[in-house]
Amino acid sequence: NYTVRVGNFRPTYEVLGRVDEATARSLPVLPLDDASGALLVAHPGPVDDRIVTTVRAVVSDAAVVVGAAWDEIVPALNAVYATARARSEL
Repeated sequence: NYTVRVGNFRPTYEVLGRVDEATARSLPVLPLDDASGALLVAHPGPVDDRIVTTVRAVVSDAAVVVGAAWDEIVPALNAVYATARARSEL
């Protein structure tokens, strides 16, 4: 299991588009990056087989799930998806 500081990531709009906001909030996961080809997401809890399998099913592709703190993920979800919504309204 790996843990990251989500503030060190700036997800692109393309990365955010791989997991819709409602799904990201319900799991909860924060899409971070996909430069390696696999979608890197942060999850605030024990990273177990259940969450990995769920994320892979949601994105229909390879995914890497890492841990992160709740108090970082929730504000980050609010910020990145609000920015993405505002951008799509332009």
